[in-house]
Amino acid sequence: MPKLFVTILHPYYAQIASPELAEAIFVQGLDPTRITLGRERAETPQEYAYWVERACGVACLKMCVEALGGPRASLIDWARRGLNHGGYLIHHAENGDAHEVGWVHSALANLAREVGLQQKRELLA
Repeated sequence: MPKLFVTILHPYYAQIASPELAEAIFVQGLDPTRITLGRERAETPQEYAYWVERACGVACLKMCVEALGGPRASLIDWARRGLNHGGYLIHHAENGDAHEVGWVHSALANLAREVGLQQKRELLA
């Protein structure tokens, strides 16, 4: 089977304010609540800090949607929409502990469909 290559210029978004901050946050331990610029429209520093380690799924969705001409929204807006659709799972134990499972891929796919993206299934011969 021949290999097909498609070149699409696409935007890049990190789950943090900027890729330059990744090492400072994830390696050096910078507290994300201290970031003052580019917090992706979070209402509070704590909301931003919460999504720093959890927004990878919606960051990928945001890149795909925008690369294919869909609407632009902030990373926090995508996260909020995903939450409203039950797309981020958190299991709560009786003792009050919470176990975060993460993003439900079908919910992310549903968000993509809502903005007009569709999948096309074809069997490759």
